[in-house]
Amino acid sequence: MVVEAKDGGGLVSHSRVIIEVIDENDNAPEITFRSLHNLVPENSAPGTMVALITVQDRDSGENGEVVCTIQEKLPFKLISSSGKYYKLVTASTLDRETVPEYNITVTATDRKS
Repeated sequence: MVVEAKDGGGLVSHSRVIIEVIDENDNAPEITFRSLHNLVPENSAPGTMVALITVQDRDSGENGEVVCTIQEKLPFKLISSSGKYYKLVTASTLDRETVPEYNITVTATDRKS
């Protein structure tokens, strides 16, 4: 945008005004499961991949930086494999007779929440 100023004597001056629009944290992070193994053998070694997850946030800067977490005290863990990819892997051995299934909640939070 250019602003013009005139005085009564006919002198004119111009100034350029730059308006920068900053990002509002108005988009929620999105989680997509790229690969999911619903059945995991109880004799699977720790580190066995159960799911590959991608996360994204359409916001920019810190508003678009996403961190994923799962509940504590589960025999699983999330490993960030690159900026937007996470692997859900077994953290220890599983025992079907003790716990036959798990309900795991993956929470994606952007850094400016």
